[in-house]
Amino acid sequence: MNLKPRIFHKLMLLLMLPLFLSCGGSAKKQYVIGVSQCSEDVWREKLNEELRIAALYYNNVDLRIKSAYDDVKLQTEQINSFVDEGVDLLIVAPGQVTISPAIDRAYEKGIPVIIFDRRTRSDKYTAYIGADNKEIGSSMAEYLAGALPGGGRILELCGLSTSSPAIERSEGFDSVVATRPGLEIVAQAHADWTEEGAFRVMDSLLSKSHPQFDCLFAHNDRMAMGARRAAAKHGLDINSIQFCGIDAMPQNGGGMRLVTDGTLFASYIYPTRGDEVIQLAMNILTKKDYKRENQLSSALVTRDNAR
Repeated sequence: MNLKPRIFHKLMLLLMLPLFLSCGGSAKKQYVIGVSQCSEDVWREKLNEELRIAALYYNNVDLRIKSAYDDVKLQTEQINSFVDEGVDLLIVAPGQVTISPAIDRAYEKGIPVIIFDRRTRSDKYTAYIGADNKEIGSSMAEYLAGALPGGGRILELCGLSTSSPAIERSEGFDSVVATRPGLEIVAQAHADWTEEGAFRVMDSLLSKSHPQFDCLFAHNDRMAMGARRAAAKHGLDINSIQFCGIDAMPQNGGGMRLVTDGTLFASYIYPTRGDEVIQLAMNILTKKDYKRENQLSSALVTRDNAR
């Protein structure tokens, strides 16, 4: 049996091995990006889809998304799990400001952290990207001051008191209302950002003695719709109450459509922009220039411009 061809092939493989290794070493690094979502809703479903599509543009990104379903303890565990897995970068939408210690742990371990949509009490993050919630609140108040020339008695339905959007939207809205003699906040209540939660809060409020109101500003469209259902249940003339929200999602049942058909008086676009979030993440990971504070554009939506 002639062994020379076999020996020749083995020698050739050995000679080519360094070439194969050098080719493998020049391949793009695989980046693992962990995404910690505080909850699950239509707005976040749209964001997650945008993140996935944007990640496909890069053939070296492993995107892992976890949702805490409004459970702060679960979100803490999920963030810690991402840290223990050794992800290359973490994107977090904090459910409440109390989630800070878990995010701090990731940052202190050298994992770049992008805070998206909401803030924490901590300054330990690599970059922030989101809309200006205080500006959104103040812009809605400015609009109502002009759209309700006869004045308005406003019931403000806030999100969770421990979440940064609720805190900031109230600050912006309340500060402008305080300077407009025709506007008055007659009551404030807090719900959990969901339609059903808002329905329960409003149902309870309307079941007892309460101040009269002709405008309701909810911190998102879903809560505005929950409040509207409760008002209808208690026999209020919902067509004479101006219901306003925030998010202005364009699909069926979203705030933009609800403004178009007159169900809501006004809303405010709260952008998702998953493409920009992924771009920011890749700039950080590949050592490109990036800004630490990144503000997304938003806009008021009324019947005049909804279409």
